[in-house]
Amino acid sequence: MALILIADDEPSVRDAVRIALTRDGHEVYSAADGVSAWKIIEDQPGIELAVLDIMMGGLEGTAILSRLRVNANMLPVILLTSRDDEIDRLGGFSIGADDYIGKPFSVRELCARVRAVLRRSQSVKTPALQSRGLRIDSEAFRCWYDGAELKLTISEFRILLALQEHSGGALSREQLLRRAWPQDTWIDERSVDSHVKRLRQKLQEAGAADIIKTVYGLGYRLEEDSAD
Repeated sequence: MALILIADDEPSVRDAVRIALTRDGHEVYSAADGVSAWKIIEDQPGIELAVLDIMMGGLEGTAILSRLRVNANMLPVILLTSRDDEIDRLGGFSIGADDYIGKPFSVRELCARVRAVLRRSQSVKTPALQSRGLRIDSEAFRCWYDGAELKLTISEFRILLALQEHSGGALSREQLLRRAWPQDTWIDERSVDSHVKRLRQKLQEAGAADIIKTVYGLGYRLEEDSAD
């Protein structure tokens, strides 16, 4: 069904995940450290999802994720960690993680998360949208403002796409949660606000005015074209 990378320095975790994903019909690469994981990502461009332990030797999972996103690589990533800390979760999402699961976990739950992320990343795409100098290509997961491409995380892209599709209309934080993250992903409304803040910064750095407006007590809206 999909080509997946599992990277974890614990052999028992790595083997259990590999076996479970293989039973689900996936082809699985495995790596025992971050350096090996990065080499697989570079050598195997067909990988469709990576499951990365946050704490690994050589190169941590968050470092791999940051490197991917800096290079505008939108490979879906699920982070694993043994630390049950809200800061870890929000930190992972802030740099572009698609999902997060804490150890210990059931392989059944992980397989369900994998299916959800794959569904989201492989969902039917809408045509390119363009207004207010923005051009969004949902099939290629790319966005431009006045011809200059914006480097957005997947979550930032999905938030902007949702707002663009409802240009002029307000979307609640709950609606943006459902659009930007899988339904079974742990995340709260505060993270929506932090993603919107970073999205606004990137738009402003590209020369866009403050086109994402806060609708107090509800959520956000994208301003309609002034010519309308």
